Amino acid sequence: ALGGFIFYNTNVLNEYTTASDKMERRAEYERRYGRYEGVLQPWLTGTSLRVEIHPERREVEIGGTYRLANSSTVAIDSIHVATAPDVETGTLSFDRPAARVLVDEDLGHRIYRLETPLQPGDSLLLSFEVHFKPRGFPNRGVDASVFANGTWFTNEDWLPAIGYQPSRELTNPGDRRSHGLAPHPGVPSLYDVAARRHRTNAERIAFDAVVGTAEGQVAVAPGVLRRTWSDGGRRYFRYSTDAPIENRYDFFSADYAVHEEQWSPS
Repeated sequence: ALGGFIFYNTNVLNEYTTASDKMERRAEYERRYGRYEGVLQPWLTGTSLRVEIHPERREVEIGGTYRLANSSTVAIDSIHVATAPDVETGTLSFDRPAARVLVDEDLGHRIYRLETPLQPGDSLLLSFEVHFKPRGFPNRGVDASVFANGTWFTNEDWLPAIGYQPSRELTNPGDRRSHGLAPHPGVPSLYDVAARRHRTNAERIAFDAVVGTAEGQVAVAPGVLRRTWSDGGRRYFRYSTDAPIENRYDFFSADYAVHEEQWSPS
């Protein structure tokens, strides 16, 4: 009975994956989409989120909007979106007509062609929905992102990213060789301008988020806490930043002890 219970969780509710499977998936991602690494993409300049954390049932629902700006000198006719592997990402929509060219749910890559290319200096809005809901337990261990009194996740864990993601490639020289991939330096050259766009946290964004959580818990996000309120037995917190921040941020929720103090510069 115990063996059947474990098999049901690791093979039916979840896909059974080995370390070799994970490496092959990373290699296949590069084989299929590595050719898009140099394709010009808009910069993420603003993020607005509505985050609903449900600690009691270990679920999180996120609705978000990205502002994407063309900071180059040429028009951009297609948007590449990398979706996260451990969440369900719904339909993406733009504030202008766009055709869905490719959706690869397995490797997390989508391509949309804009009916009217994004001109230099112009921007658009990309809206999305993300749902995190663990199903039992997989063979690789339980995801500890959301528990009854301890939630922590980052945007890099679950939210979509723009463009091809070199961070998903295999980096070990032996692994690359065994999967038939060409060697490449672990650290790009200082003169590799294109690599700077893929540097972790290279973008600077305006940030705003409303975070809902269970009554009795405090949600924490980047920026200044602007407002708190209760609605329907849940607590809500609105955070926003006064200046652009790195595109790497975290969310927390728990029954924190709160200490308040007024600071005055001397």
